Amino acid sequence: MTFTIAGSGISGGLSFAYDTTKGILLRIGSRTGDLAADANEMSALGWEQSGRRWKAEFKKPTESTPGEVAALIVGELAARGLTDPEDLVAKRIQLGSPHGFFRATGLGITAG
Repeated sequence: MTFTIAGSGISGGLSFAYDTTKGILLRIGSRTGDLAADANEMSALGWEQSGRRWKAEFKKPTESTPGEVAALIVGELAARGLTDPEDLVAKRIQLGSPHGFFRATGLGITAG
C-alpha cells in the first residue's frame, strides 16, 4: 500500500509505503525556513536525512508502530502549520487490491 499526503506546506508530499516484507517507509521533503533548526527538530521527531529528503523507517512493525507512525505524521504536519484535514489531500493511492479499503481517520483520509 502506498499513498502521498499533499498540502501547501509539503513540497513533494509526505509519502507512506507499507510492504509486508519491508515494513513502513515515510518520506518527506525538507521544511522551508532555518535549515539547521529544522534539521534538529526533524531529527528529534524521528526523521533521518536521506539525500534531499527525509525518511523514517519501521522495518519490523510492532503493535505500537501505527501509533508511532501517526504521531510522526501528525507532528510533522503540525510543525508545517497543517492542522486542518481540509488543507490536505491524499494522492497516488495504491492499495494492491481492487477490493482494498484504506482509512486514516485522524488525518481525514479515506479511500477504497
